[in-house]
Amino acid sequence: MRNLTIFTIALICLFQTKAFFATSQGLTPQNSLPTAPNVSPPTTQENHGGWVNPEDLLPLPQCIAQQPHEAWLGAMTQCISHGCTRHFGIICTRHEWLVRLDCLSESFGPEVVAPFYALCNRSVLAKAQLYSWIRTVTARNWLVNAGDSVDVQNLSWSPLALGFETTEVSIAAPMCFRNSHVAATQEKFENVLASCSFTAETQSIGNSRRPWEYDQNSHSMVALSFDTASYAATMHHIPEGEYFDKKCFCDTMAPDISDGTCPNGPGKLSYTKEVLWIHALCGANYLPQNWTTGTKTTDYTYIPRWEFKWPVCVGDFPRRTLELKERCASEACAIDDQGYCRPVPAIERACVCRNIRYESAKGSCHELEGRIDYVNWLQGLCGNEEDWNGLPYDWQRLAVLTAGDLIPWNWTLEPQRSLMSTPRIRDDECLSTNWKGVNLVAINIILALAVIYIDKGALHKSPLNPILHKIPQQWYKKAFAIVAISLLANWFNSLSVQSTPGYEHMKLSQLMFLWGTMPKSTWLWIFILGNKPVENLDITAIMAFICSEIILVCLGAWYILVTVFYGLQHNFYFGGLTGVENGGWALMMYFGAATWVFLALWVLTRLVRSRAYLKAQEHIDARVDALRDEWQDKCHFIDAQILEQLTGQPCKSDRTPLNWEIYVQKRSRERYGSVSLMIIAALGFSWIAQSFLWAGFIGFSSNL
Repeated sequence: MRNLTIFTIALICLFQTKAFFATSQGLTPQNSLPTAPNVSPPTTQENHGGWVNPEDLLPLPQCIAQQPHEAWLGAMTQCISHGCTRHFGIICTRHEWLVRLDCLSESFGPEVVAPFYALCNRSVLAKAQLYSWIRTVTARNWLVNAGDSVDVQNLSWSPLALGFETTEVSIAAPMCFRNSHVAATQEKFENVLASCSFTAETQSIGNSRRPWEYDQNSHSMVALSFDTASYAATMHHIPEGEYFDKKCFCDTMAPDISDGTCPNGPGKLSYTKEVLWIHALCGANYLPQNWTTGTKTTDYTYIPRWEFKWPVCVGDFPRRTLELKERCASEACAIDDQGYCRPVPAIERACVCRNIRYESAKGSCHELEGRIDYVNWLQGLCGNEEDWNGLPYDWQRLAVLTAGDLIPWNWTLEPQRSLMSTPRIRDDECLSTNWKGVNLVAINIILALAVIYIDKGALHKSPLNPILHKIPQQWYKKAFAIVAISLLANWFNSLSVQSTPGYEHMKLSQLMFLWGTMPKSTWLWIFILGNKPVENLDITAIMAFICSEIILVCLGAWYILVTVFYGLQHNFYFGGLTGVENGGWALMMYFGAATWVFLALWVLTRLVRSRAYLKAQEHIDARVDALRDEWQDKCHFIDAQILEQLTGQPCKSDRTPLNWEIYVQKRSRERYGSVSLMIIAALGFSWIAQSFLWAGFIGFSSNL
């Protein structure tokens, strides 16, 4: 019995020794395979004669993990076996599932890789990762066909043809595009983006310490993690983050854009978002030739709401026009710095232009600065719109200061015609500049004839001392006669203008009073009449001319004042006429008007001061007159020098009466002589100012 026990123990030891040696040679009780001598095993924690633990194998490549990879796992499963990895003497203390390396090399042939190749071939970095895995496991330098991995064997520093972009830009894509599928493969947007993605450095997704294990229940290998494709394969570094290969994505996704993955048509912002996103990411080569048709962008077709501005004359817009801002409201894409769409409130340009024309607004929109701004606003808004003819034929003339705009009155010496029609008034029908000059000469000739007539009448009269006697009252009749003659001449001139075709709308009274401000050499004739001996001087003629000139100027003073205020209002005095056609003539007119107003204010100021001075002198003269008799009686008691200063004569001791008339005459000459000289000088300078005014007016109005 003892011998039987010893024999049994010996058999058991023999069996364990045989199993140990079989395991140490890479064999298991289930099969017995030779070690692969020609395969370089990967760096592992333990290599049991060509058998390695599954967790020591390279993790699953990213492009394989993104596809159904049962076939890949099946190829690995057929190379796994259960063997003893630990023993004590001839006794096995640990059994594990091991993978045979030479079996893997044979299992991952081209026929296994081929089903996965298409997706892995999209991205250079994903293909490079797959090549590295196959090269390590099989020592093969190609994947499916010989030479198909040449492009990834030595990656350059910039292997991505279109570059790369962060995956965050996908947020800018419209939802309809993100929910779309690739027509050929039915892949979703997210799947295509993931297949082209990579990281800056390789990252393990899952259990990085145990990427593989054998599941005994399913009798299959199971991938517990996979490694991401990384830019580190290029031997260069980029900031940490998740990126995607733009060429990979564009080649896969962009061809479907022509099929309209997002709805197109009026009011569809999603299509614009889609094509802009593709254009910014992939370029115009991935879009149809007419991809801009139907897009809603703020480059021209739509105007950002905050950029839409009304012209300065918006106060004269009708309510219907103002409502266009709401009726034409929409939403459009403002293109950001990267070229992606940023939805903003906008206004459709074509909608506004269909409902607005030059005649849509009146009032200040047709007057000077308001008109210029209004015309430029319309041209800038709708000038490039097809089939839009909302501006007059001569809108370029309306967009700048014209000769008519330089006339400061609310009526112009310009033929009436429709703004939207072609001109019908010929140039030869308008008054010429020479004819206007003849009018000025005619007025001065009539004035000269009046002077001659009055002067001849004065020669047949007896001398009249204007200082010693009371001035006759006939002077005002002569003044009104001169005014009547001048107005009659102006009336004939106005009538000739009104009879010209196109000028029938002009009012005679306005022209008559305006021409009353024409330069007339009244000051010269007054000087001639006054430059005579006192005994031949007719004060009535002088006063008649002065009074008539004052009346005529007062009748037309309104137009001169309006001219000055008009020039100030429109900045004509401070550079507003720079670069304007005939602006020099206009500046001459406004300068003449301003000079005339200055002279008028100066004369009024001097007259007020003179009147105050005369009142003071009259008060003194009254006191002197009251004391005259007393001074004559008591002459010897008054200092002779003081009395001489008061009377102009020495006081004699024989009490000779003072020649009071001589004293009064001298004082009167001093008083009225200075005033007359001031008035004559003012009239002379006024004539110069009026000459500037009318020379400038005739100069620029000749182009009307």
